[in-house]
Amino acid sequence: MFNLFDFVDYKTQVDNSKCLYNKSTKSQCKRCVISCQEEAIEFKDGKIIVKDNCKNCNSCVNNCPVGALTGEKINFKYIKDTLIIDMEDFPDGFFSYIGFGYFSKWYLNGVKRIVHNIKEQNFIDRLMEFNSILEVNSLETIENVHTDKVVEYKKNDELINRKALLKNFATSILNGAKFIVGEKENVFQYFIILQRKLKTHISFFTVKINNSCKKCNACISLCPFKSLKMDGNIEQIDFCNNCKLCVDICPYKAIKIVKADIAFMISN
Repeated sequence: MFNLFDFVDYKTQVDNSKCLYNKSTKSQCKRCVISCQEEAIEFKDGKIIVKDNCKNCNSCVNNCPVGALTGEKINFKYIKDTLIIDMEDFPDGFFSYIGFGYFSKWYLNGVKRIVHNIKEQNFIDRLMEFNSILEVNSLETIENVHTDKVVEYKKNDELINRKALLKNFATSILNGAKFIVGEKENVFQYFIILQRKLKTHISFFTVKINNSCKKCNACISLCPFKSLKMDGNIEQIDFCNNCKLCVDICPYKAIKIVKADIAFMISN
């Protein structure tokens, strides 16, 4: 299958100012390093370094909790309000790390259903969680259509040749489908945009503070999402993305983050 990436070469970019390590050298976050199957990313002198063997699989981009990495804009295909995803078109493990950024982008682009053959449970779990965010805000959810015959949905979405694609690239429309290719993208921004539009936020992680807390305010001042406040005691007031910076920097070991059994809802 033709892909414009065959002759356009990009490299994952890093904004180290957003990296948790830049906020505090006590941060233990290494999600980008751990998620990279090619061992193409490392920490050196307190900075994220992307090495030359990077294959632009976007695993690090998807897995960064604060949007410090920008990757290649993925060639997702839309036919009207339906997103078509064939696992064969994506790097191995891509959907194992996918987060709310992509779901937010698809929703903001008007997607009402996703037709796919994705097997990774993480994708299904994230879609269910994302739909629960929409539900509590009385918004239409995204329909999940899993099928082994996804190729049947792609028949009106065939790329005939490079000349045909480039001819239609100006309008990004070919046979009723939209193509977004050959650009950089930080998908985390879409989740932030969506959060600003919602009346009710949901957190799937809960910040727990024990009696060792001395109310030094370090966690409040360094939280990337401003999710904590002091009101007699430290309280969670917004979405937690489980970056664990508060856990790492607390001098009294008074904080832990747990997966919420019931999503924590906050009025915006």
